[in-house]
Amino acid sequence: MKTLLTSALLLLLLVQTFSQSVCIDSIKINDVLSRRIKFKQFNEAGIQIDSIISNRTIDNYDPDSLIYVGSSLFWYYSKSNISEARLIMFDKIKSLSLGKFSINKSTSFEDLKKMFPIDCTSTKPIKVYRQKETFQTCSIPVRDLKGQVWDMRIVFILKDNKIYRVDFWEPM
Repeated sequence: MKTLLTSALLLLLLVQTFSQSVCIDSIKINDVLSRRIKFKQFNEAGIQIDSIISNRTIDNYDPDSLIYVGSSLFWYYSKSNISEARLIMFDKIKSLSLGKFSINKSTSFEDLKKMFPIDCTSTKPIKVYRQKETFQTCSIPVRDLKGQVWDMRIVFILKDNKIYRVDFWEPM
């Protein structure tokens, strides 16, 4: 029993040591905005909104509006006045910080392999809605400040071995 407990503890420590998850609170857009922000923080950060489109909600999880900054997409919930980044394209958004790492339009798959050697050792093909091309993808898990891993992934979508877009994926 003692050996089993020791083995389980050692396994838990190894998983924590080698975990590649990124803390949700360490994510920064253009080094200033968090992934979840109050609406007014767009202006305070000097980020110009290109359009706000009303969204027909089906359930409480759906956003009231879709906010576009260039081709990047944020979901907006009017009841809480919160915007959440869902898709980052590197046109008007110049960088995405994930903890100690920074991602931008020149980030290559080789760079991702160095940053996240467990989760991004290889890519898988993916089809993107309304796109004719097949892209490559790898993804990393997300955790909170307490170390609890979320049922969410940061998905890197690559085109010609470079970052094409970054999605924040959550099951619905």
